[in-house]
Amino acid sequence: MRVKMRDGGGVARVLLAAILPLAGGSAAAADPPAREPEAREAMGVFPIEEESLLVIKDIPGQTIVTSREKAREVRFASRATDRSGSERPLGVWFEGSTVFLAALPGETTPDGILRVEIPESFGLRVEASSGTTTVDGLNGAVEVRARDAEIRCRSIGGTLEIEAERGSVSVNDGSGATIRAKGAVVSVSRPQGPILARVEGGTKLSLIEAQGDVEVEGDDAAIVAQDVTGMARVKARGGTAEFKGLRAGGEFQLAACPLKLLEGKGDITVSSDAPVSFEKMTAALHFDLYGGSLRGSLNQGLVEVRTRNTEIVLEGIDGPLRIQGDGLNVNVSGVSGEIYVEAAVSEVTLAKAGAAVGLKIDGGSVTVRGAVGLLSATVNDGDAHLLDLTGPVALEIDGGNAEVSWTSITGETDTLLQNTSGDVTVYFPGNASCRVEAKSKFGRVESDLPTVRVLEDGTEAQGPVGHGRRPTIKVLAEGNVRLLGGSGAPPPAE
Repeated sequence: MRVKMRDGGGVARVLLAAILPLAGGSAAAADPPAREPEAREAMGVFPIEEESLLVIKDIPGQTIVTSREKAREVRFASRATDRSGSERPLGVWFEGSTVFLAALPGETTPDGILRVEIPESFGLRVEASSGTTTVDGLNGAVEVRARDAEIRCRSIGGTLEIEAERGSVSVNDGSGATIRAKGAVVSVSRPQGPILARVEGGTKLSLIEAQGDVEVEGDDAAIVAQDVTGMARVKARGGTAEFKGLRAGGEFQLAACPLKLLEGKGDITVSSDAPVSFEKMTAALHFDLYGGSLRGSLNQGLVEVRTRNTEIVLEGIDGPLRIQGDGLNVNVSGVSGEIYVEAAVSEVTLAKAGAAVGLKIDGGSVTVRGAVGLLSATVNDGDAHLLDLTGPVALEIDGGNAEVSWTSITGETDTLLQNTSGDVTVYFPGNASCRVEAKSKFGRVESDLPTVRVLEDGTEAQGPVGHGRRPTIKVLAEGNVRLLGGSGAPPPAE
């Protein structure tokens, strides 16, 4: 290595010979050598022969690093930003394959502007404790460590690693990034490669148009993402998370971190104990929840929920729905696919079911309005309200009372209503066409249907309704049975 100084010219030219190629950048020392710098200049040009690494350390003010195509030198210019606008000398060191730019030892360096040009393939490492650092158009490895500073990176073609405490980080375009931030504001836009982020301490992370996979670990951070083409994997405690426009699905493991999903696709799995919501999705949604709530509207695809002690409110599901858990409060409307609910100690309300419904409720009541397919229900220790139906019913209930009504009765499939401990009330529409067979073991059968006659002992009734012989509506109860029609029917669902 040779150092050549020009007196009085204000420009230092340092010729580097036999420089070792950059080996990933991470092996370089963070601090410049303890010896005196090889150059003390405000402006410099350093021709090089091979790839290398530039380290810029703790230079106050604004630092701008750019690249020049086919350049074979490093250029820098440093000026103070006070009224004088004078040159601001910096120290220059060389250590193996690394060039260091830093404040002169033992001297106070004023705020200023440092402009640096390096070859596209150069590696860069910047350490800043204040001010603004801008890095633009490099294809080598870039590493930035900052505290209370503003970091701007654009069009980085190589690896990009950022570690920030407080301050702000902005990453635009480029191949991807690894980011660690605490108490900072972080914005990443249009990365072409994967994003790995560890955010904590109140950090606000924004991801926009990420083309690759996204992996985020958060601790008390606000995470917002829009238009993620790759797979999203999020593990977070505290804070909040919102993802709009997932294209390849995602995996979310959350604790005390509310999640909002919008306009996403793919296979999405969520494990959480906090509120979760979704809207306008085209996805297969799998939820494993404990506590909190699940609210969603408009999904084209499967919705599968396994949960405990959760409030579930869903509407507009164009696909099958499966819910399993205990301690639930379920309110579901407008599901076009099959529904299956298995719950204990829960309250379940379903409306406008467009296909078959299967229910297994142990300890709790169920209300179904507007089901058009086969309704199969087993209910223990709760009441069953199956209303405004158009399809057949297979009901087994124990420990509660049942009421069943139809808006129309057609087809050939029979209905069986069994209550092993309580009463059953059945409402028939004016246009019903079927046959009725009812029997009470310990109670009485009452009928206001003129063609369905009650036997003398009052425990059985049978007969046609309308002009049909099929289907058969069969009712078996331990308690009383009431067969009602016309004005006796309950009001329809709104």
